[in-house]
Amino acid sequence: MSADGAATTASFALAILALIAVGVQTVSDTQLDIFRHRNPPGRLLTRGLRRWVRYPSYAAEIVFWVSMSLVALGVGILWAPLSAVLVIALIRYVSGVAILEDRLSRTRDGFDAYRSRVPALVPVIRPTSGTKRAE
Repeated sequence: MSADGAATTASFALAILALIAVGVQTVSDTQLDIFRHRNPPGRLLTRGLRRWVRYPSYAAEIVFWVSMSLVALGVGILWAPLSAVLVIALIRYVSGVAILEDRLSRTRDGFDAYRSRVPALVPVIRPTSGTKRAE
C-alpha cells in the first residue's frame, strides 16, 4: 500500500471512529434523558454507559475531537493536535467534569461511592464478580 493509501485508510478509520463517538454520545444523552423522565430529581444514573464511565458523553466528545485532529494532522495541519489537548483539558479540568463532580457530590446520594468505583472518562475492564483476581 502506498503512503497516500495508508493515509487515506487511516483518515477513513478515524472518521469512522468519530462517527462511533457521535453514536455513543447520542446513546448516552438518550439514556440520561429517559432516566430523568422516569425518576424523581436527585437520583443518580449508574446504569447503561454510566456503568463503565461517569461521563460517557464527555468521553465520546474527546474521542471525536482527537479523531478529527488526527485527520487534520494527516493532511498537514500540524497544530491540530493542540486543539484536541485543549478540548481534553477544558472537559476534564475546567467546564465539564470538574463542575459536575462538585455538583453531583453535593446533590446526589451515593455519588462518592460511585466515583470511587467508576472512572470519569476512560473505562477500565474489571473482572466480573465470579472471576478471581491474581494476587
